[in-house]
Amino acid sequence: MMYHSPADANANVHPPPYTARTVYDETHRAVNHDEPRIDSVANLSNLIGYFDHPTPASDGSFAICIAGGIGNFIKKALWESIPAEHRPELDTSTAGTVVECLIGPSTTAIGSVFMPLLLKNKETGERMRYVLRMFVLPDLYMPMFISGFGPRKVVEALSGDINGFVFTFKCGDGTCLVQGLR
Repeated sequence: MMYHSPADANANVHPPPYTARTVYDETHRAVNHDEPRIDSVANLSNLIGYFDHPTPASDGSFAICIAGGIGNFIKKALWESIPAEHRPELDTSTAGTVVECLIGPSTTAIGSVFMPLLLKNKETGERMRYVLRMFVLPDLYMPMFISGFGPRKVVEALSGDINGFVFTFKCGDGTCLVQGLR
C-alpha cells in the first residue's frame, strides 16, 4: 500500500461522503410555501450544518439561522459551492418567487432545490440527513435559513441550556434533539 503526503494529493479528488441515515425528506411530501417570508433579521447563526459531499478544501460545514418565517432558504453562493456532480438540481419553475423580509426589501428566488444537509443528534452524536425544499436566494445574509417553529415545520421547538440552543427537529416518526450554538 502506498501513502502520499498531503502535498502529493490531487486537489480535484473529493473526500469520501459522510454517511448518515435520512431521517426526514421533503422530496415526496408535497411541501409548498405559497407566500415564503423571513420574519427575522436572519443575520446570526444558531446552528451548524454539514454537506454530505464536502469539497476537498472544506469540512463541509456551514452556518444556519433558524428563526420565524415561512419556507427554507439557501444562499446562491452556498448552493454553488457544492461540487457540481453533487449539487441539487435547480427547479426553475419556482424562479421569480418573491420572498418578503422583516428588515429590508423583499428578494426574489432564482428557483428551489431539495437540499440535503446533515445535523448532529445531541443525544447520540449520530449525523442525521435531512432533505429540505429550499428557495435559492442570491442575496440572503446567512448561508442558510430554516423557518421554525411549529407543527408544519421541520423544527418543532426551541429550548436552551448552559450549552446553548437545543432544537427539536422532526425525525422519522418522532423527534430528535439537535445541539445549536451558544
